[in-house]
Amino acid sequence: METKHGKLTPNSFLKSINLIYMVILIGMMLFGSVVLFSTSPMDITMPSSDDSFLIAVPLFTFLGVVLGRVVYKRNLDFLIIEKSLKEKLLGFQKALIIKFILVGIPFLVGVVAVISSNNMFYMMISGTLVMYFMTLKPTKNKVIKDLDLKDELALQFKNGEEILN
Repeated sequence: METKHGKLTPNSFLKSINLIYMVILIGMMLFGSVVLFSTSPMDITMPSSDDSFLIAVPLFTFLGVVLGRVVYKRNLDFLIIEKSLKEKLLGFQKALIIKFILVGIPFLVGVVAVISSNNMFYMMISGTLVMYFMTLKPTKNKVIKDLDLKDELALQFKNGEEILN
């Protein structure tokens, strides 16, 4: 997270969280594509009721998205009391990574279900998770809004090259 000189700037922070985001997104897309194109012809019908993944994949998807949002919001609520921008950004990074993981795990469960059941239904759920993940891309405006940065901290963050203490 720190630059090669050991100092954190808003620009280096944005680059690092965007790198984490892109690595996870590309990994999801590559893994999903490999599974999609390497498996034998898939069944496109609704899975049978005795398929254990029929409940597990939608449940994990729901829990991952909801828990991701709740944990993210709770972590951001704790950051309100922080005074320094550096501490806020480090806490924000932690919250964002947790949110990313809570979306990535149900994606993997869906892909495992595709591999074991050979049913496209689970790939559609995993695909919607990838589309949802695309909406989570961190931007400067989202960071300012989510951290509720005001006045001096917002100006300090917008001045991307200022070293944070």
